[in-house]
Amino acid sequence: MQIYGDESGFTGNNLLHAEQPYFSFGTVAVEDPEAREIVSRTVRAYGITSPELKGQKLLQFARGRKAIKEIFTSLRGRVKAAVFEKRYTLAGKFFEYVFEPPLAANNALFYRLRFHLFIANLLYLHFTQKSRYAEEIFAEFERFMRTLDPAKLVYTTTNLLSPERPPVLELVAAFTAANLESVQEELDSLRGTDTGKWVLDVTSTALYSLLCEWGDEHDVLDVFCDDSKPLANNPVFTAAMVGRTDKGYHTLFGERRPVTFNLLREVQFVRSVDTAGIQLADVVASATRAVFTNPLDSELDPLRTDVFDALGRCIVVPDLDLVKLTEPSAMRNYLILQELVRRSIRGESLLDRMPEFVLEASAHAGQSRVALQAEIGLGPVGP
Repeated sequence: MQIYGDESGFTGNNLLHAEQPYFSFGTVAVEDPEAREIVSRTVRAYGITSPELKGQKLLQFARGRKAIKEIFTSLRGRVKAAVFEKRYTLAGKFFEYVFEPPLAANNALFYRLRFHLFIANLLYLHFTQKSRYAEEIFAEFERFMRTLDPAKLVYTTTNLLSPERPPVLELVAAFTAANLESVQEELDSLRGTDTGKWVLDVTSTALYSLLCEWGDEHDVLDVFCDDSKPLANNPVFTAAMVGRTDKGYHTLFGERRPVTFNLLREVQFVRSVDTAGIQLADVVASATRAVFTNPLDSELDPLRTDVFDALGRCIVVPDLDLVKLTEPSAMRNYLILQELVRRSIRGESLLDRMPEFVLEASAHAGQSRVALQAEIGLGPVGP
């Protein structure tokens, strides 16, 4: 099956771009002759005069939005899209590169507890509430990841207490300062690599996730993407899938997901003006980003159902219910954060007897001990 992919809202390593808060990646499963026929039919029916279909242009007028609607209809069931809220994505990257390294030996425990989502939503919440300290964390962390230089984390790792800092963000700063050596070791592996150049970009993440889903439906994929520096400079994950006929899965939050796919050959990079499938993918990506960026725009209402139906599993947007401390799971994760900071400051093991602490914290937060043991895969622990 031929798969065509394109993005919308690309800003590379700049995830704090004020005018483009969302990134989306669209894919369509369609053979080239049919793709050409759909594009040709759309151009004739809607009087499009530009040399190629561009979703961003079509969104600007009513006739163009009708054309997009018709394209979704023509491709129903053969469209998959990914979407990222960039500021929230940056918060997730903070967990990945600051919290993950010192917790790596038993990171599965923390992921099952959705601790990573707790931290990401916590940072996002404070950032969107215009907390000056949270804004500094985000801006500083982005600079840090662009340069891979820990010296850029001055504001986050300072020992000076500030009355303006929310207590929970003080905990985040304390954890960062105490575990900077582990962070440094993680970054050393990225320096001088092509991956390091695009460490904050999510294009590869989006494509990989979508191809895993397509690979679960089709035995062999022949993939074409619009020219993309991040993808061209990071071919490792796709090269490993060429001729891969085995099917790999993992279970996340109780959902079984594919993690492999079979490529006919490495991803082909082509020009959109010459490739109808890329133009269709561009339309999907542009419509997806527009719908998420403008949730109250009534002119986009006819496209919302199509976009939501097309979404794959890669939907990286905040869920602030995860940080409501009135919820037992959120309170549990807050207590875990406090314990990790306490251990970090004292130089104690972050992982020793942590499952037991999790159960105690859950009981304190009012969460069912039995339910939690099932959730994180623990056997009976203690009395």
